[in-house]
Amino acid sequence: MSMTRRQVCLLALTEIGVAQRDVDVSADEYATACRRLDMMVARWNAAGLHLGYPIPLAGEVNLNADTALPAHALEAVVACLAVKLAPSYGKTVSRETKQTASEGFQTLMSFSTIPPDSVMRGGMPLGGRQPTPFWPQFTREPDPNLIVGDDTDLEF
Repeated sequence: MSMTRRQVCLLALTEIGVAQRDVDVSADEYATACRRLDMMVARWNAAGLHLGYPIPLAGEVNLNADTALPAHALEAVVACLAVKLAPSYGKTVSRETKQTASEGFQTLMSFSTIPPDSVMRGGMPLGGRQPTPFWPQFTREPDPNLIVGDDTDLEF
């Protein structure tokens, strides 16, 4: 169940009591809410939370564009956007909306964050077996000349 950017912005504005219907919101208010939505999701993307939201070019506002957000992320995105928009309208967000935003964001982060790759440093014990001259007891230092990036080929 994907929604357009207009629908997400309307739900967030409704959550803070600014609008009840689509006609209550001006084009400028939609554009501002849409930009705030783009900035919020772009920051999440930079933090490692990838939801599949197509982040537009700077300054581009297409309210009818599909958000491509998964259904499990919609409530969290709407609540977080409502929390972001409320001060601009002089509104106070309810405790339930803040709690939904916080819990939703934490849930999305726990499911969507990919831990960074790491290299085991040299000198770590290799296990509990008896040491022999043929089997090393500790890991070796990683080769500094080996460069591996995300989804790239190995370079020697």
